[in-house]
Amino acid sequence: MKIIPAIDLLDNKAVRLFQGKREKAEVVGVPVDLAKRFADEGATLLHVVDLSGAFAEKPFHLKLVEQLAKILPLQVGGGIRTREDMDAFRNAGSRWVIVGTLATTNLQGLHALGLEDMVVAVDIKGGKVAIKAWQETSALEPRPWVEKLLGLGVKRILCTTVERDGTLQGPDLATLRDIARVGIPTIASGGISGLDDLLQLSHIDGVESAVVGKALYAGAFTYLQARKALL
Repeated sequence: MKIIPAIDLLDNKAVRLFQGKREKAEVVGVPVDLAKRFADEGATLLHVVDLSGAFAEKPFHLKLVEQLAKILPLQVGGGIRTREDMDAFRNAGSRWVIVGTLATTNLQGLHALGLEDMVVAVDIKGGKVAIKAWQETSALEPRPWVEKLLGLGVKRILCTTVERDGTLQGPDLATLRDIARVGIPTIASGGISGLDDLLQLSHIDGVESAVVGKALYAGAFTYLQARKALL
């Protein structure tokens, strides 16, 4: 299982949120400096969320994404509502483009948007699929939604339980097991607090990688320690 360090961008700063709440933003560093640090420690992919874009519903940090993409390959999401938004991040150098709300509003059009470099975010809040920067919930049930995505040929999903994100309370293992059984390679996110959490995730069939943010910034472990723990 791969470890993917996370950098969330808000007003050109790297921040961490608590359960996706903007008013809980905590500045954790300079984005480019953090990316260089993770690259030096051996990271091969960086998870970047354009939070300003997510809240405004249009990409915001394109220039900063360009800078980060020169340091490490990226998977980037936040505020994507159209093909043009996806292409803007692609043109900025993103290897993977993460869509969430767009998938729920344009399910039958996903093929036309390009599945090869698409990651569909399955954000779960109150047992439903969350949309619009986690500010709203849809009527979609997570597992049936993922089964639809499988049928359409989606290559990869990012699964986050919103109530766990940024809390250091441990990942939602039961939900991740249920979602991963559907058969789409799954990126786990939310709640990771220590190396034991990573080891438990590594034993879930179908979970290919884990996004880690708060635990790295809180000093629970380093990226190098995480890599060694999973060898």
